[in-house]
Amino acid sequence: MPIDDAPPASTPPQRSTLDKDAVRTRLRERRQRLTPGAQRSEALVARLIERPQWREASNIAAFVGIAGEPATDAVLRAALQDGKTLWLPRVLDAKAGLTQLVQVADLETLVDGSLGLREPPSDAEPAVDRVTPSMALDLILVPGLGFDRTGCRLGHGPGHYDRLLADVRELDAPYRVGLCFSEFLDPLGEALLPTEDHDVPMHAVLTDTQWLHCAPLPPHVIEPASSARAKCRGCGVKIERGALRFGERVDSPYGDGLATFWFHLTCAALRRPEPFDAVLSAYPELVFDNRTALAVHVAQGLAHHRLPRLTRAMLDPSGRARCRHCHEQISRGTWRLSLTIWQDGRFEAMGFLHAACAQTYFECSDPGEFRARIAHGSELDDDALDQAVAALATAPT
Repeated sequence: MPIDDAPPASTPPQRSTLDKDAVRTRLRERRQRLTPGAQRSEALVARLIERPQWREASNIAAFVGIAGEPATDAVLRAALQDGKTLWLPRVLDAKAGLTQLVQVADLETLVDGSLGLREPPSDAEPAVDRVTPSMALDLILVPGLGFDRTGCRLGHGPGHYDRLLADVRELDAPYRVGLCFSEFLDPLGEALLPTEDHDVPMHAVLTDTQWLHCAPLPPHVIEPASSARAKCRGCGVKIERGALRFGERVDSPYGDGLATFWFHLTCAALRRPEPFDAVLSAYPELVFDNRTALAVHVAQGLAHHRLPRLTRAMLDPSGRARCRHCHEQISRGTWRLSLTIWQDGRFEAMGFLHAACAQTYFECSDPGEFRARIAHGSELDDDALDQAVAALATAPT
């Protein structure tokens, strides 16, 4: 029985580690084997025009379906018959991913375009290179090779729609609906489609069997690394491909949408407890090897807000540094702790601490927690770690 208005998925999203080109090849092969009858496109159209998003929209953008995509001719005719303003894509440069949206009042004026689809002629106006809020577009219907339940869309590669929608990526309007046959919604099964930061997500996906309100992406994410290019913001070491990583999503410091800062899981638990806890709380069923141990570090970091500043322990090399807590000089050859603070997407040095001032400064007296934080990413051997932890209870000289 067809499922309509399917609820968002409750399971934590796990992205496929396949690269986009590999998935595109797989989905193109699936398209070639698919011979959908006209009834399936008709069912999709009937479902669409019943939606309040369609009924209430007066200014919409759509597309002309090609082989393997739902036929949209009935949608386009319905839009014009209902008195809606209709925009259709016109490809300027297929390889470079450059496309315009052109206002269309008569479907008979469409011509054959470079990608084998019908599009407005080259002299048709008005046309826009990018969707902007001032355009007041209510609804946009978007094609794709595949979509997943979080609204991730996999296109053909050049990025036509990602460029068109870049300026409204984080906005609620236009309401973005991906159209596809049911075989191409969650086409990788439980694994989500691979994605990149510039990809524009959908608000909903419509197939011939259901309308799916897409689950919003969590503010932060735990997922397998899709490549080995990203460096951990905590320790500076590259995160191996396929290894679980934590991504903290924040407003881009360059003012262009969101940015994702990647961490090893342990680095995130020790140094970014608030956002890491948000993911653990959102997905209690998410299982990975050291979740329990990392949750302990997160709880300590939340309880003692200065604790994530602790980065490492070392013997003072000069005797010139002053303790941030007691403001006395740290004697050369004695243990000191290095402190950093998270600012604008990076950890900034904020000075040093006598080892003996640690319990007062951090408001924490757990030697095991201190040891774990000092040991992480440290080059100290076990004997040196024991000495450093022991120095936490020794008065400075």
